[in-house]
Amino acid sequence: MNAFPEPSPDDVLARARAAAGGEACARLRTLRLAGTVSAGGLSGPFSQRIDRARGRTSRTFALGPATISTGFDGACAWRRGPDGDVTRQDAAPALRAAVTQAWLDAHGWWSPHAATARYEALGLLEAEGRAHDVVRALPCGGDPVQLWFDRATNLLARTVQPGALGPDTVTRYADHRAVAGARLPFRVTVGTGDARFDRVVVLDRIAADEPIDEAELAAPAAAVDDLRFVDGTDRAAIAVAVIQNTVVVPVEVDGHPLRFVLDSGGVTLVTAETAARLGLHGEGLVQAGGMGPRPQGAGFVRVGRLAVGGAVVLERPLLHVLPLPGASAVLGVPVDGLLGAELFRRLVVRIDYERESLALLRPPAEPAPDWGERLPLTFYAHIPCVDAELDGLAAKFLLDTGNTGAVLLHAWPEGTPREGASAPTTVGWGVGGAIVGRLARGGQLRLGAHRIEAPALRVLEEAHGTRGAPGLAGNLGAAILSRFVVTFDYGCNAAWLAPNARFGAPFRVDRSGLRIHAVDDGFAVMAVMAGSPADEAGLRAGDRIVAVDGAAARGIPLHAQRRAWQERAAGTRVALRVERAGETFDAGFALRDLIPATRGDTAR
Repeated sequence: MNAFPEPSPDDVLARARAAAGGEACARLRTLRLAGTVSAGGLSGPFSQRIDRARGRTSRTFALGPATISTGFDGACAWRRGPDGDVTRQDAAPALRAAVTQAWLDAHGWWSPHAATARYEALGLLEAEGRAHDVVRALPCGGDPVQLWFDRATNLLARTVQPGALGPDTVTRYADHRAVAGARLPFRVTVGTGDARFDRVVVLDRIAADEPIDEAELAAPAAAVDDLRFVDGTDRAAIAVAVIQNTVVVPVEVDGHPLRFVLDSGGVTLVTAETAARLGLHGEGLVQAGGMGPRPQGAGFVRVGRLAVGGAVVLERPLLHVLPLPGASAVLGVPVDGLLGAELFRRLVVRIDYERESLALLRPPAEPAPDWGERLPLTFYAHIPCVDAELDGLAAKFLLDTGNTGAVLLHAWPEGTPREGASAPTTVGWGVGGAIVGRLARGGQLRLGAHRIEAPALRVLEEAHGTRGAPGLAGNLGAAILSRFVVTFDYGCNAAWLAPNARFGAPFRVDRSGLRIHAVDDGFAVMAVMAGSPADEAGLRAGDRIVAVDGAAARGIPLHAQRRAWQERAAGTRVALRVERAGETFDAGFALRDLIPATRGDTAR
């Protein structure tokens, strides 16, 4: 993009309002839109209702087998998923995003009143060979958005909204036509930079000032009647495996035994690799959320039944199909998919990490005294959020059983890395691949009445391209949650925490500098932290570790090796047998603290 002299925001908006119809725009009270939507090879009907006078909006669209509705009723945002579950978007970041979207839907910039938004000129910028006057708008109670007006026509050509957990969302507007004296776009394209996942809405009709019923804008009731307990009761106890703090649940998909990760931060999905093995054919390719630098596409497949632990059955669920080629290598055990929001929305889910047990209860369920402390939950998309305090800074965090770590921060609270932080390295692995950040040690995390001392931190690098929504500090993962018996009740917007025997254990961090994944002949080196013991020993990404301390690596569970390099004392010598480019050599190093150790995490 090339910069040109900066215009006045008042002048830009005055010209834009005139081009859009002037007084005719201000007279419009409601808009009703109808057309089609397409994305990733899927298509279906699209409809939207906009109450401009009161800033309310709702839309419903179908992409192949998935029908989704979203809306904002002036106070609450909501989303109805493909399987009929409804999630109120009541976390503060979600509400701000909904306010801005409703303001955009209502063409809030048509109003000349400064009380509706604040504006700032960003200059005359070029995109796709055309010059645009760009204004940054901050709707009251919302998040900022860039408005790009075509210099030649003065019509709105695009908007740019900061991505919550990924790249910016760019919406392009075209095919403006007259509607009741105003000029409105009949083609809208929404994307994040990868054209494969663009969502294109082509409108057939925009009707002005038609009545809109209250029910069309209010959050709908959930329409879920697809779950049953096999034994006819209202609760089940299931034995699970807890590996690297991750809960792995036995499931069956149409009679095929599989292993799914329990993920409060995800949706229910089957990996593309497992789907191919089972002969399940996903429809379409829509952009999937998740951590990592590379966007991934997901399809949809409806299966006959999904049985959880042989005790609970979901009838004809619509599953996402997502490529996760390294999921089993990351965890070191077979992973065929995720159990996500769809399960948590239907049941009370109680996780006993210490006893490796999962309890599923039909709601409503009366809390028992041993459930512990109740924490209120709000929701951002499908993910629960909780209020916490890290080193005196109060913030909102996602609560994510699928994150194996302790505290993941989207940015440094102080703006710069704290003393003792590690060099940049791979701090995790997500849907989109390696997650780059720094390791550090926190002082205290306050979660309700609980005080968690010296938690391990993973802080994303700005260049990684993943950031949080304003007011959303990061993610509390399973290394925190595994110190409790955790009960989720999404219907009651609450979680309960009861400390277990691991509550006061120190948070140990890798002392080798190696990021390893499981492979058939041992461990694959995925990343090496600069300046770490492994780096100084000459190890590189792409190496294969075939023996550790004289033992064949293929016989060592991945989680056991990672734990060994966390728990063995600083100064302990490590001997490796390594393969690189067809040659084998020996390497060795001494473990060393890469971030400050805690009092309980010294040599043992």
